[in-house]
Amino acid sequence: MSGLQQWYFSPIDMLKTPSTVHGCTLEEELSARQKGVELLLRVAGQLRLPVNAFVAAAAYFHRFYMRNSIKDYNYRDIAATCIFLATKVEECGRKLKDVATTVIFKTNASLKPDTDIQVLENSKVCTVSCGGVPRWSYLSKEHKKWTENILVYEETLLDSLCFDLVVESPHACLATAFNSAAVGTGQHEIFQVMDIAFPQDSAPEEQQVLDSVVLNAWGIAHDTLRIPICLFFSARIIAASCFMISLVSCSNLSTEWTDFPSPFDRYLSADPSMLVWLEKFSLRSSDIQQISDCIFIMLCFYKTSEPNERIQSPIPYQQLVPPTLAAVQWPPTSTPASSQPTHEQTNVG
Repeated sequence: MSGLQQWYFSPIDMLKTPSTVHGCTLEEELSARQKGVELLLRVAGQLRLPVNAFVAAAAYFHRFYMRNSIKDYNYRDIAATCIFLATKVEECGRKLKDVATTVIFKTNASLKPDTDIQVLENSKVCTVSCGGVPRWSYLSKEHKKWTENILVYEETLLDSLCFDLVVESPHACLATAFNSAAVGTGQHEIFQVMDIAFPQDSAPEEQQVLDSVVLNAWGIAHDTLRIPICLFFSARIIAASCFMISLVSCSNLSTEWTDFPSPFDRYLSADPSMLVWLEKFSLRSSDIQQISDCIFIMLCFYKTSEPNERIQSPIPYQQLVPPTLAAVQWPPTSTPASSQPTHEQTNVG
């Protein structure tokens, strides 16, 4: 197996990752994955990285933990390393010292970027302490630690990824399906082929509804990075699912759109006339089941808790299993020993 195919798994594989073999529950692993992606997204935002860079970083992160345990590798270390590697792969390079500095401030809420960055860069002792340690001394040690950690873990990351750094982006698929020049007019071709476009001289409020579908789909694609959905579906399937969720939530606000599948039946039916929109994502009617499964996982993420406290539910990974694997008992009565070497984790404040 080579290329992208080696990075596609079945949802049931989430029940037997190296982390779960080491004793983590699925909830704990999903939580750690989400926290790691949240960190790399905050770092990416501070570094002003393009979308393709942090999409690649999130994919590296999720792939890494399909071959390594969270108990062996601190998710903060790997998240920082994924960002640094992605900046090089996607040709938007950032200096290692800048990545390390950003990570320090994103992992320590007590630090003040406006003043502490000057303290660090000017290399002068500040009388203000941090945890009883002179501030410059603390920042200098933290910076050295993160710089060294990123360099060390970069080799481990590349080895785990088999130097396969190609990542398909659902954002790129959405950009292809939509016409960016049409934003503000509501005149997107995909809505016209679905026969839901408004006339060009329609009220601005009606045009804004369709524009909001486009923008919300982009935001939903951001949310997918926080869960390991890129391990189960292609970027085109994810992009189409984001579009469907956005369309139903924006155009049918009077219903509970997370009550799957009823609000989606119209666009995921077997009626060929209702499937013309799939062509905009280079998909076919045979892909409908994957889109349905992808939407199911995403809606479970949205329904589990409040927006600022969302943690992916383990339910979809327990339910979406191929029929041939549905009867498999996991974990087995005798948990196999992990073949992964144990590495000392770095404590981060």
